Amino acid sequence: MRALGREAMEAGELGLSTGLLYAPGCFTTKEELSYICKAIFRYNPIYTSHIRNEGNHLIESVQEALDIAEAAGACHDVYPYTASSTTIGVTLPPSYVEMDVSTFLKNLKDHSFVEQLEQSIMHPLMPI
Repeated sequence: MRALGREAMEAGELGLSTGLLYAPGCFTTKEELSYICKAIFRYNPIYTSHIRNEGNHLIESVQEALDIAEAAGACHDVYPYTASSTTIGVTLPPSYVEMDVSTFLKNLKDHSFVEQLEQSIMHPLMPI
């Protein structure tokens, strides 16, 4: 990934964008992204991100994005919107995203599964 980052920057890319709210980006750690970003440091990149969480862990998510940008020596971009639009799937915690759709739908018939899912959505753990 580091080599691909350098190659992209040498080909004229302006920086790196991540989708930490979405799969598979939600499985990436801050350390992994910082490691990749250090490879493009010398290109003075821009870093943009769909941050990991815009709910109860907003502050931690913004800090994560700032830390990643700092590792790359990057300017970071901020979207100026008060609302966003995406799919309902982003409300699912990463452990549920890993599940194939047919298994997930089958499990929705199980009351204890639904309760656990609800708790996971209402009280997410931050993987930062």
